[in-house]
Amino acid sequence: MTDGLVQEQIREQAALWLVRLDENPTTAELAEFNAWRDADARHAQLFEQLQQLWQSLSPPTKTRPRRARLIGAALVLPAAIALAQFLPVQTWIAPGTQAPMSPRAQLIFHDRPLPEVLAEIERHRRGIIWVSDAQLQALRFTGVLPAQDSDAALALLQAALPIRIESYSQLLIQVRKR
Repeated sequence: MTDGLVQEQIREQAALWLVRLDENPTTAELAEFNAWRDADARHAQLFEQLQQLWQSLSPPTKTRPRRARLIGAALVLPAAIALAQFLPVQTWIAPGTQAPMSPRAQLIFHDRPLPEVLAEIERHRRGIIWVSDAQLQALRFTGVLPAQDSDAALALLQAALPIRIESYSQLLIQVRKR
């Protein structure tokens, strides 16, 4: 079995666990999940990536009825599983117009190097984003960031990764290791 096929199977298993754990899991289900997660480091890694993506795409649990969560999982998780690399969703344009249909245009990343993520954010803002630490080149990011609010995107990156964002002006942003 190829490594790619194994990764795909683990992603599917992780997606199923994500849906199962979204409700109140039993003690037995939690034990079963913990055993699955601990069986292989890839299990924990892929589960965490899908969980971050799912949380970034869905409203808080309190505002979602169970049926909406399950429908959302059915719609979002297959797309999350299919994301093998960076998929920029810059703007959605209505046919025959030049205006964005949604102010919530998003940048979606799946296991992308931090420099690629920062370069995409930089495309959506004036100025320069400068990475000052070579160690940051190895960091990877999975998640969804707002395309039209680069400051919010940078704040989300800072919360998700061990980095510190320093703004010297609207035109110069430095990214350092935390």
